[in-house]
Amino acid sequence: MTRKAPLSSKPEVLREELRNLLRSGFPLTDSSVGEVLTEQRVVIANAQHPDERASRIAALDRVLRQLLNGFGRSDRGQAARTLFGAARGTRGTTLTFRRLEAAEILERHEDHLRKHIEPKILDELAFAFHQENLRYKPASPKARPEIAAHEDTPVITEDTFTEQEELLCKVWSAVYGFRAEVIAIQRRLNEAKAEDREPDADLKDHIDTGTWQLARLLTFVSEYLDRYGEEILHGDTPFNIEGLVALAGWHGGLGGDEAKRLRYVMARTGSDDRGAFLERFHKGRNPAKKAG
Repeated sequence: MTRKAPLSSKPEVLREELRNLLRSGFPLTDSSVGEVLTEQRVVIANAQHPDERASRIAALDRVLRQLLNGFGRSDRGQAARTLFGAARGTRGTTLTFRRLEAAEILERHEDHLRKHIEPKILDELAFAFHQENLRYKPASPKARPEIAAHEDTPVITEDTFTEQEELLCKVWSAVYGFRAEVIAIQRRLNEAKAEDREPDADLKDHIDTGTWQLARLLTFVSEYLDRYGEEILHGDTPFNIEGLVALAGWHGGLGGDEAKRLRYVMARTGSDDRGAFLERFHKGRNPAKKAG
């Protein structure tokens, strides 16, 4: 049986599906998720076994949690996660309970939350879901190396030893290098907040390394696209540059000027050396230091 093409539904369609899902919230079940959300492009791209509905539901779980985390650490973000049962202590509870909890977090009456705040949260979540869909292109017919049975990493074959594959590996090494620093930074911030103290002394070092890894990612992606076309392929899944940055774990948005500056500093450095890049990067941000 041939799978139908992935969907990239309009925000209003996604909103209605999310509103229906809100009734049961997390954990997601076969009956609660419906037939539309599991067929979205971003969900299928994140599913390890796209042809299996259970795998798509697991991918939808990850996508929704990621989008809800995108609301941030504010009271409103916590309320959004509470409404969907993604916050601690709310999993498997009734919508009535979750609304009361969210209303208490925001210090609003439950009726006000239901009539005025909840609809806006659904609108934002649906639009964010729609944006995530746009980060992924439809599956490409271009052949890629066989995928290992239990992993997403392409198997090395005799056809692997090419300049294109070497550059592609550099792209993905930068994705995960940047991702490691995003995780390290947030972990230190979380631990410091939980223990009511200043973050660990190595926080700045991780921030600097994260900046360097992001510059490497943008540089390698730019070189790959210039030489081999408009898609970065991993397995059978194509990504664009925003999709790669998002996959690495950053959802703050990447401005064009900022991306150009990072690539420019990396190019001016003339090498992949972390120390040389950071010296030039910080000089550019502190003209007074440069003049001195």
